[in-house]
Amino acid sequence: MFGLLIFFVIFSDFGDCMFYKSNVTDLSKCNVSYSRTGSTYKDFYPIYTKKSGLFLDFHFAVLAQSDAHILLAESENINKSDPAYEIVIGAGGNTFSDIRRMQKSDVRHSVRIKNLLSALDPQFFWLHIVRNGTGGQLEVGREGENKSFIDWYDDQLLPVKYISFSTWNGIEAKWYFNCDRSEDEEEIAKRISPLQKLRRDLLKLYDPMVSPTKNSTDVYMALDLQHLDLDDYKSLVELRGTALMRWIDEKLQWNPRDYNNISVIHMGKNEIWKPEFKSGSVTQILFQDSLLEVTHTGNITWQPSIHVQEPCLNSQIIHWPRDIHRCFVVFTLAPELQNVSLQWMDNGSSLHQHDDSQWVILDAAVYHFDNNDSDELLRAFELFFEIQRSSVIYNIVFFLPFIVIAICLLLSFWIPPNKPMKLSLGGAQLVMEIIMLLSLAHFLPPGSGDVPILVIIYSCCLLGTILSLTMAVVIINLSRQQQVRPLHRVICFIVTSKVIRRVLCLPAISMPEDYGGLGVSLSFANLAPGEERATPSPEQKGDDWNEEVSRNNSAFWIMFLIALDRVMFLICTIIVLFVVIKCITLGI
Repeated sequence: MFGLLIFFVIFSDFGDCMFYKSNVTDLSKCNVSYSRTGSTYKDFYPIYTKKSGLFLDFHFAVLAQSDAHILLAESENINKSDPAYEIVIGAGGNTFSDIRRMQKSDVRHSVRIKNLLSALDPQFFWLHIVRNGTGGQLEVGREGENKSFIDWYDDQLLPVKYISFSTWNGIEAKWYFNCDRSEDEEEIAKRISPLQKLRRDLLKLYDPMVSPTKNSTDVYMALDLQHLDLDDYKSLVELRGTALMRWIDEKLQWNPRDYNNISVIHMGKNEIWKPEFKSGSVTQILFQDSLLEVTHTGNITWQPSIHVQEPCLNSQIIHWPRDIHRCFVVFTLAPELQNVSLQWMDNGSSLHQHDDSQWVILDAAVYHFDNNDSDELLRAFELFFEIQRSSVIYNIVFFLPFIVIAICLLLSFWIPPNKPMKLSLGGAQLVMEIIMLLSLAHFLPPGSGDVPILVIIYSCCLLGTILSLTMAVVIINLSRQQQVRPLHRVICFIVTSKVIRRVLCLPAISMPEDYGGLGVSLSFANLAPGEERATPSPEQKGDDWNEEVSRNNSAFWIMFLIALDRVMFLICTIIVLFVVIKCITLGI
């Protein structure tokens, strides 16, 4: 019974509240305030309040795209920690509204209503506070409607005396308040321009959350691609361009003769219905703010700038840095859009041309598919891009060192084994190859099962350099030590044959018939082909003779290793030529 009495007392005071039938107001007779400070209350205006009943009856209008902040305070000098009423209309990008009991905190009531504000037309509101003892009811509603869209009851009503206006960072707002509404609304309406009258008539009962047609709505979309980039390390493809969408809105039709022959107007993107697209945790489809063109027949044209990020997981990096990636970008209508189809327009689309980047589009196509088995409407399409890297810098940085290393490697096989340059050149090659392999490990994208050709090339160069250095060290040791055991007769025969000597450019040395027997010695200084040397007498055999035999055995071993060096040279030459030809055919 007591609660019913409170309800009767509160709502009986609404007889003193002012509710205007419409939002027709001569804004030239209003006080004006601008909010450009960004979430800071700067100017305070006194307000008229009563001690009981209707404590505050305040009417205002605001022109802003979102985040209209109103502060009701007891004093002009107020800190953020002081109690106050803060009312936020169109917060969160014009999607919800709040009533707070402190600046930027202590939210007491929140409602989710979209598109309460407009950046093109001032939106009119009323603010009422009804006192009931020590408490009071705060209500905010739209002009022309008796029911509030947000309200809250405070048990300890603050004795507010000042009002101030603000916005969020990056938002500008224009406020109209304390307007003179003594003039007849019909007289004010006569001074409204035909365009203002048309916009008022179209949007008066328009709900942007309701489908624009009674049956199905066909949305046609085209894309003018201006920029394409791929972050292969994160496997994300990025598209930037201009989208073109067309559909018909049956609720936005008029007779141009009734509005001074106006046949085309422009609307804000939050004022009328527009298609919404599905985005995932990684997929992002962002449309920039832009006006929509509306014709008197209800045809809507929207050309916003678009920014899309989509995972691109189908990559072939075996030919890196001339790697090829196949990326798919899916445009899907939001699930809450019922009876809406999405179709691609070839006319007005350009998917192959884009600004300068390190990626070249090899192929582009569009595929339609139905992502809802129970719906016959086409609700999604897929853009396919096959792209390839075309950066000249990558080719120079990663391929030119291979040419230098390959030349040094081939030259190292011709340097005499007793020259220190052979080891120095091999060490320099080793350092360069390790640096290039570490660089490839840093720049190559992760998560691919294919081994790039460049990694294989530098790994083979590293292996060839290690073999060359190993053979150089062995040859140097053999030349410094006496070898008692001679080279195998078959190997010596092959190395000293004329064909092998000419192919491998070996010294003109012949193997004696009794090679490998006791007491056999060769002199390599003046030994001509076919020349035989007399076998020494036993008196000549001694320590000097054994030393000469060991020296000659070492010479045959050294010649064998030099022959292996030349064979490695031929093998490496063939490999280098094959790699160079392969890289040229790939365009590196």
